[in-house]
Amino acid sequence: MKRLITFCRIGALGALIVGGAVTAPCQAQVNADKQGLGSKEGEGAYGSNFRGFNQSPWFSNPSVRQQLQLNDDQYDKLIKAYSQSWSRFNEGITGLDKGLAEQERLQRQRGLTESFNKEFGSAVDETLPEKMARQRYNQMDWQYRGYGAFNDPIIQQKLNLTNEQRQKFSIYDSEWGEQISTWRSEYPRDREGVDNRYRDARLEWQRRIDSTLTPEQRTIWQDMSGKPFEFPADVYFENNARSKSSLKAGSR
Repeated sequence: MKRLITFCRIGALGALIVGGAVTAPCQAQVNADKQGLGSKEGEGAYGSNFRGFNQSPWFSNPSVRQQLQLNDDQYDKLIKAYSQSWSRFNEGITGLDKGLAEQERLQRQRGLTESFNKEFGSAVDETLPEKMARQRYNQMDWQYRGYGAFNDPIIQQKLNLTNEQRQKFSIYDSEWGEQISTWRSEYPRDREGVDNRYRDARLEWQRRIDSTLTPEQRTIWQDMSGKPFEFPADVYFENNARSKSSLKAGSR
């Protein structure tokens, strides 16, 4: 199992969101290796169905930052806030007793996730006070999370998802996590091949969403997720290494 400590802004996951969608949040329904850092450190604290936050946030990707129109001051504030929230979240996760019963561990994980979302969500609200800027941030965050967005309580409530629909999205999300894990190891030596497979998977992602949702739900989802953004593959496979220096600088 690979360890994941990420900005998945809740990547959807039985977590609460404050001020709208935050960043791929943790979820107790996704494989731990979905967007893991490839380390086994602290593995015992996560459990087999835990997804956390990436050390580097998705908005650190240059093309994503440009789409969000983050100026230097906004970007630096978000990076610093994310770094601080992530550090506290990570400390809490790695500090969990490995002997905890599964339900107790999941409850503690959800509590830490809620704290992360509340803390970082407040920073996002403060940094992006304009309604349109905050709305676009939320839209892109949901798009970035892919199938995981449909594990988000806000999305589930707005779309009034049935249990069958939730189960389908949970399965799709687990499959996506396995793909991401495989592609992450392949990306350094076969970028073009992974890029192509990733693009095909994103097309399949849209087809699956369309076939799972009703026409009315699709309309609501399209309104909530906004204009589609083509996330480059390196948002999932390269941003950890690229933004480490930014995260360290932001934590000073």
